[in-house]
Amino acid sequence: MKKFLWASFLAICVMVFTAGPVSADWNKCKGCHTGSIAPAKEALKEKFKTLDDFVKGAMATENPMMKGIKKDPDGIQKAAKEIGYTNPENKKK
Repeated sequence: MKKFLWASFLAICVMVFTAGPVSADWNKCKGCHTGSIAPAKEALKEKFKTLDDFVKGAMATENPMMKGIKKDPDGIQKAAKEIGYTNPENKKK
């Protein structure tokens, strides 16, 4: 019975974490983007040089954990801005 309860709990957790976050912001991202499960913030900033590259990379990923996040490109942009990316037009000013 304990195994069934733990399996059920784990299944519910997986569903909540994969289906729940349809709005991205860095607070939701940083739980996985620690460097052990997914690339850390520093690695992302090294890999993606611009905000647009970051958003394109997030949208192109095949990772099933990103399925819910990919439904909200504006949320991905918000998360990118929260970790330090800026809009290209803001850099020219």
